[in-house]
Amino acid sequence: MAVSAFSSTLDGVGATIQAVLVNELLSRRGGTGVWGYGISGQYSAEATALATLAGWQWLDAPARTAILDYWESHQLPDGGWSSIAPSRSGGNWPTAIIVTTLAQVAPQHPCLSKALRSLVGAEPGEAFWLWRLKFRTTDTNVRFDPSKYGWGWVSDSVSWVIPTAGAILALERGRRLGLIRGKEVERRLALGCSMLLDRMCPGGGWNAGNSVVYGVALAPHIDATSIALAGLRFHYHLPEVRQSLSWLLAADCSSAFSLACKILALQSYVDVRSDARPAMEAAQAKLAVLTQEPAQIAENSTLALSILALSGNPNSFVLEMAA
Repeated sequence: MAVSAFSSTLDGVGATIQAVLVNELLSRRGGTGVWGYGISGQYSAEATALATLAGWQWLDAPARTAILDYWESHQLPDGGWSSIAPSRSGGNWPTAIIVTTLAQVAPQHPCLSKALRSLVGAEPGEAFWLWRLKFRTTDTNVRFDPSKYGWGWVSDSVSWVIPTAGAILALERGRRLGLIRGKEVERRLALGCSMLLDRMCPGGGWNAGNSVVYGVALAPHIDATSIALAGLRFHYHLPEVRQSLSWLLAADCSSAFSLACKILALQSYVDVRSDARPAMEAAQAKLAVLTQEPAQIAENSTLALSILALSGNPNSFVLEMAA
């Protein structure tokens, strides 16, 4: 279902663009039924998860089964997944994005509960007192509160914005489905949200991990800001979230990936900000122009996000989590 003004475009040119994008995406599935980073290449958890969300309604039953079986057979003993396969080392970001996808397309999948527990149990370096002491005494070139932590890209690294927001979205989805609950879940969600708020850039928005390094304020990124805002949708009453949303509304770029991220994030806020819908529709129109030749889009994640952003489908990576 498309949104307001953009729905008229989807009846004509927009619908044609979306169909071409979907055909291109589905043509890139590898021999094992999953997707790599690009037109060809090694399996990518991120690309496969996003492509599954974007193309699920067009995949036949054997194709769907192949994807679900692949994830089940490649789930690691701790419940997580790696970014690439085969690998013995999991990551919080691939685990979070696969959980988010499974929760939408196969909410009864047997891998989900174990994967959610792995996210709850995953802690970054700042969770340990020695790391916190280091950041407070010797490693002071970055400005953040190490007692407020989220998730790193992989285990034992420090917290980063995108895997933290991704884990929050996955856990929120799991909690709403009744797949995971308890005080530890609430604690990790609260800590993750506090970490995002602590790492916000001075003027709003988020960079990759820190907001100030060597006394210099870092510029926010559209992709990191978008997923952080999706994770913080239930905290819109906070001034930091409102300020960051204002930054995102004004931000512009010529990158299909960033535009798609912005659109998906803004879909979560159209009910609380009157200027969110016009900004989203303007970004959709620009994205439709940028994606007219999908064969030129090298990354499958960008292709999949563009489909989700142009469709207005509420079963998107960020909207369903944060609405």
